[in-house]
Amino acid sequence: MAYHPDKTEMFASYLDRCLFGNAPTLTDLRLAYDGRADIQWLLLQLSTFQEKLNVQQKMTSYQLEACAQTIASEFHYLKASEICLFLARLQGGAYTVDWYGSVSPDKIVSALREQFMPWRNHQFYLMEKKEEEERREAELSDAGNISIEQWIADKKARGEEVLHEDFLLGLNK
Repeated sequence: MAYHPDKTEMFASYLDRCLFGNAPTLTDLRLAYDGRADIQWLLLQLSTFQEKLNVQQKMTSYQLEACAQTIASEFHYLKASEICLFLARLQGGAYTVDWYGSVSPDKIVSALREQFMPWRNHQFYLMEKKEEEERREAELSDAGNISIEQWIADKKARGEEVLHEDFLLGLNK
């Protein structure tokens, strides 16, 4: 199983793959199998996660089920790799959670909603920004494309008049 809980820590080393790869979403798991595969998979992940924590009071089976249900319904669009990444980062202390000796669904879901999701969304923003910059650079470097400055210089070299030069140069800033 590629997303086995014993491999969760490994996911923290592959941020780009976890976030931008093509892992199945929780919805994909639910639809591809018996309609509860997402819940079953989350139960395994959450159960293993809490066993790794050094806390006295673990979640009951009812609490585990409630936590899995909440995550599956509210975050159904997350990929299995993103859930593994979240749990690895949560266990590794990347998020501030006061366990106070016990694991609870509200602490896990709050960390997911209030700490992981903003971080994840920012990573997507940075990726989109990077892709847009690369797209713009590719467009500028295409054969036949020249900068406004070069176009003005070429026109002047041919003795042609350049109308509204200041305006044209302002467009490029």
